[in-house]
Amino acid sequence: MSKLKFLSVEDNAIEREVSALYCNLINIDVEFCVDGHEALKTLINATEQYDAILLDIDLPGMSGLEVLAEIRKMPSPISQIPVFAVTAAALKGDRERILRAGCDGYLSKPYSYTDLKYFLDRNFTQRHIKAS
Repeated sequence: MSKLKFLSVEDNAIEREVSALYCNLINIDVEFCVDGHEALKTLINATEQYDAILLDIDLPGMSGLEVLAEIRKMPSPISQIPVFAVTAAALKGDRERILRAGCDGYLSKPYSYTDLKYFLDRNFTQRHIKAS
């Protein structure tokens, strides 16, 4: 059974630590970028395909939605990687706006291990995700 490999774009160090812990518990390899420019560079230079991108929407310099637009312009298979918004944006209409922009899913911060596990269970096959 192969592990899933995620790219997480998150500028907050504490959020990165929590995400790393949760992904480890779910048996997912995760690589982190702290901003959109680093994420785009990482995707272009990747030697292995990522199974998904966890994308903070409120990033410094380049917003998550700008990063998403650039990812969708990249050649396949990069442009086809599922991108999941991970954001504290919880005002009425934020979820719909983010999904309309092209994200494949939306996870509100702060989230628990159970929230992430449930979210991933809905979006990936059980053969990849197992709790340790």
